[in-house]
Amino acid sequence: MVERYYEAFNSRDDDPFVGIVGVAWFIHGESPSGPTRNVDSYLAEIDAYKDDIPDIQFAVCSLHFAADMVTVIDMLRGTHMCEIIGYAPTGRSVELSVIAVHCLEDGAIAKPWQMPDRLTLVGQIR
Repeated sequence: MVERYYEAFNSRDDDPFVGIVGVAWFIHGESPSGPTRNVDSYLAEIDAYKDDIPDIQFAVCSLHFAADMVTVIDMLRGTHMCEIIGYAPTGRSVELSVIAVHCLEDGAIAKPWQMPDRLTLVGQIR
């Protein structure tokens, strides 16, 4: 199921998320000061990433299982084509790792925590 979640990102279509994310799904903020988001606001953020890095692709590098939790180490790759966190488009290829922890409930992802390596991204686009 977690692999299907990343396949849904790569498909550029929100429909595959149906049945993968739980009804009460929400994503915790990436830091204590970051907002907690529901599925609709998260999909809007993903759409913005697709604008910023139109050829964005997620590749699952490894999966780690413990009870009802799955930790994923994945790689995000693409081309920087729009302003990201204040940096003008460079046209450069970017690659950064993301660590995500997904809590599973009732056969779906209920609560993910995602930590992208934004420092590496900034180093590639500044």
